[in-house]
Amino acid sequence: AILKPLFRFKLVRIHGEAKGIKDNFLNRLIHQSFVDLAILSSKKLQSKVVNGLKTAVIKGIVDTEKFKCSPSGRERVRKELNIKDEILIGLVGRFDRVKGHETFIKGLSYLINEKGRNVRGLIIGEEKGISAKDLILMAERFNVKDRIVIVSERRKDIIDLMSAIDVGVITSVGSEIIARVLLEFMSIGKPVIASRVGVMDEIVEESFGYTFKSGDWKDFADKVERVIERGIDKLGIRAREVAVERYSELYVSSFINHVVP
Repeated sequence: AILKPLFRFKLVRIHGEAKGIKDNFLNRLIHQSFVDLAILSSKKLQSKVVNGLKTAVIKGIVDTEKFKCSPSGRERVRKELNIKDEILIGLVGRFDRVKGHETFIKGLSYLINEKGRNVRGLIIGEEKGISAKDLILMAERFNVKDRIVIVSERRKDIIDLMSAIDVGVITSVGSEIIARVLLEFMSIGKPVIASRVGVMDEIVEESFGYTFKSGDWKDFADKVERVIERGIDKLGIRAREVAVERYSELYVSSFINHVVP
């Protein structure tokens, strides 16, 4: 802001914090006096600070050339994890309470033990607030210990792991104002099911997935059943199409060039 009058450049401010935009006198003054464009990662970030400014909502971006389904990687990983004809439901994210692992495990237990669905779960992430042992104990408590695979080490073959999954899920109970994993699943061609937190419900459409009430494991399980019944492959094709059409690097860069004043 100090340098702008001297060098006469356009000042673009990007906001993508789950806690929202800090609303104070200084922040309002800087935005109203110097910012030419505010880019928000979610409509939920609209606030008094950016009122009256030119704004654009960019809900995310994904490298659609990098994140493509790998049939050979899928086959290798499923063999490694001993996944046969089961439908593999996958969750990717740090082991932290905000990621909603309990919702995932309870929903999986309901699908297997109450509904008789031939599904398995895959949890991928690094240990943060929760350990892999904690997740194993939780799976044991809900009688699905032998139906969930946990990968806690850092892996370089994340695209192969995500390719091995049939349905990608986001069960978070908070945060998710930036939809990185969701868009990666879509780009790889997986139908998605996401809790209605952050920007998730602004991205997910019924043409390729569903949203569910955060923390509601029954709602989550019901949405998994709907995806299975509608056809995983069909929804996955549409998910890939939407990722390319609206969230690819090419699309987003073109959009930014269009909106920057």
